[in-house]
Amino acid sequence: MIIIASVVLLLVGAMLAILAAALLSAGDPYGRISYYFGIPDEYNFTAYTFRFVAFFPLMLSAAMATTFFGVWAMLIIPLGYYPSLMMVRQHNKQVAAMWEFISVNAFVETHSPLV
Repeated sequence: MIIIASVVLLLVGAMLAILAAALLSAGDPYGRISYYFGIPDEYNFTAYTFRFVAFFPLMLSAAMATTFFGVWAMLIIPLGYYPSLMMVRQHNKQVAAMWEFISVNAFVETHSPLV
């Protein structure tokens, strides 16, 4: 029964972390997102709160799973954060590709309108 509760808490923590990554991505579609910590340009309290709160179900899940897996149960925490970290990675790659496409040459005029 404990392992079922551990899996449920793992899923809850992972869903909260995914929700936080989605809110951060939607809140700043043209800026990079830090993977773990960082001060955003605009203070997004809800997204960072979800990211913080997601740690507690993951920690509780790992604590409950230690009866079965021992110390190795602590790997549940990065396992729960993995989907949200991949979402952040994908967002940052899209932002980098977008800013690479927009170069300084896009804003330089090739001729003067006065001549």
